Amino acid sequence: MKQKITLKLRNNSRNIYLIQLNLKKIGILPKNRIPSFLTGCLSSISKGKDSEQELNPDEIDELLCEIEKYAWEKLCNYLAISERTEKQSSDYLKRQYLERDIIQQLIERAKEYGYIDNARYAEFAVTSMINRKKSKGMVKQKLRESGLGEDLVETAL
Repeated sequence: MKQKITLKLRNNSRNIYLIQLNLKKIGILPKNRIPSFLTGCLSSISKGKDSEQELNPDEIDELLCEIEKYAWEKLCNYLAISERTEKQSSDYLKRQYLERDIIQQLIERAKEYGYIDNARYAEFAVTSMINRKKSKGMVKQKLRESGLGEDLVETAL
């Protein structure tokens, strides 16, 4: 059964496309990562309008796989910049218009590889804030805002 894919230029972007499957946002991809079977859609978009195309199940699987690969690369780059919590990473992936199950899979993979560790984040954050002369109350507040539970906050302090 064929399903309808819609490509739209992402707000304020020249080459990042928002991809919708049956009008449900499923992710983003840059122009150079759009599969070849969607190149016809790209030419319509370059003329200033959104583009739709019907895809078969194999094409949809290929597209979803590419979206997940791109999201994983984006997450790895995000985590390479600075230590992050699960919540911060999940919030970042939500801004990539991914579905919850994909976000959870990517977060779990990052945890398995040791890229995300809430306890390690708490230790680094506490040390950093104490070195910058932040109060204990301010440190607690920042850790909670980062999505850490009360037990991790207390352990880190």
